[in-house]
Amino acid sequence: MTTVTTVATTLVITAATTLISTAAATTGAARPHFRYVRPVRKAVRAWKATRARRTRTTRTTRTPVRPARRKTAMPQSVDRALDLLDAVAEAAEPVPAKVLARQLDCGLSTVYDLLGSLTERGHLTRTAAGYTLGYRVPALHHAFQRQLRIDERVHEALLRLRRSSGADVFFSTYRDGGIAVLDGAAGPDSAFSVGQDTAAHATAHGRALLSALPATTRRQYLATSGLPPRTPHTITTPDRLERELRRVRRDGVAVEREESVPGMACIAVPIPIRPGGPGTPPTALTAVSAALPIADFARLRGPLTEALRREVAGLG
Repeated sequence: MTTVTTVATTLVITAATTLISTAAATTGAARPHFRYVRPVRKAVRAWKATRARRTRTTRTTRTPVRPARRKTAMPQSVDRALDLLDAVAEAAEPVPAKVLARQLDCGLSTVYDLLGSLTERGHLTRTAAGYTLGYRVPALHHAFQRQLRIDERVHEALLRLRRSSGADVFFSTYRDGGIAVLDGAAGPDSAFSVGQDTAAHATAHGRALLSALPATTRRQYLATSGLPPRTPHTITTPDRLERELRRVRRDGVAVEREESVPGMACIAVPIPIRPGGPGTPPTALTAVSAALPIADFARLRGPLTEALRREVAGLG
């Protein structure tokens, strides 16, 4: 419709211009008479104004084409890659790509792309039976321990405790507002593992560390983590937990029975650190703990606690 109107308007203006020229030639005037020119100029100006308005309207209402947002795609790919890494780490044997795709509810082609990148970087290894962790994982763990200044004495102490008691033993720390297990000497079926502890109120090593924190820092930590029940035996009220932490500070040892994992008991001893030097009050930002079946707890509690104290004395 717009094209037809424009063409018609152009024809009218052309015809009017022709008539003016003809009239000028008939009268012999040097230029068209002004009375013929004014209406045509007015029509031309009106036509140009209408055309300009239509052009501006079209440009304003046109929906801009925006480039695809890559910020949401990239983090999602990173999350999926880390999910793949976690899934392979949690598996007891090599995991095929199709199993990982079903487990993560992700397209098989996407899984293959991510597995290819992780394998190329050495974080995963492809075998005939599926994917396993790659050589870069222990290298990253050693780098993590180096950055946290975990020396060989700690790991040697854990190995000695493991050999002498048969219990699963771990080294934990409080750092940057979080509690985590940094190293361990444990069996393949251990109920605990190296990593972030999200329920420190329910674990022996968590209580050993919480008991040494300033009250304000401890309240901030517990306000964030909460006191969720891990088992029916977990302490879930602030008053009971504070009483338990006072006992830990008094005795120098933390104990929990089936509060974190059913059928398991744990003992932890904080490693005293004197940031102000000899003679200053000790604090504890690290701890050594041991986990054993609840059936063996009554028999081994005394000897295991003394073994933990001896090793901690050598590390402090």
